[in-house]
Amino acid sequence: MNLKLFPKSAFSAVLISVVVSFSANAATCSGVTMPDKLNSDNVEFVLNGMGVRLQKLLAFQIKVYVATLYLSKQSNDPEYIIEQDQPRYVAMYFLRDLDRGTIRKAMEESFRRNAGEKVAQMKNEIDSFQKSLTGVKKGQTLALSYIPGQGTTVILDGKVKAQIEGADFASALISLWLGKPPNREIKVGMLGGQC
Repeated sequence: MNLKLFPKSAFSAVLISVVVSFSANAATCSGVTMPDKLNSDNVEFVLNGMGVRLQKLLAFQIKVYVATLYLSKQSNDPEYIIEQDQPRYVAMYFLRDLDRGTIRKAMEESFRRNAGEKVAQMKNEIDSFQKSLTGVKKGQTLALSYIPGQGTTVILDGKVKAQIEGADFASALISLWLGKPPNREIKVGMLGGQC
């Protein structure tokens, strides 16, 4: 399987196990450019939106990464996107270095905030996901590709880090951005609003 996804501004190749073709059109958010459409595993994905993960530090807001959401059909309804067992593709282009501990802590807090009591039921899946997360450098891309019946593939700059089964886990994962995210801007952008 051979998937290539790269922000034009970064030229980072992300390889997964399917061939992806891109349209000529593109969208840009915080200097990161992504295609409007891509094809993966015989699914045509369309860009739903792009948002920026912000971290507050005193009176400042620091840009951490740009997250891009692709769906088979655009939607601005977060509950529909989370609850429907549908193909989803999230690409995070990092704008700064983050160590493994920082990433894992942020994901753990987000799962608790969004999945609630389901966290205990998905402990094995969440543990597998957390183990796949390493530190990232500015310019790297972390991609999460979900195909119903196949599961979620975690890819960091072309290397498959994990394959995690289950629609429930995939729904919990997308809720990290579309449920109660760390900042409103990322949700608004991924749902098609202003980046």
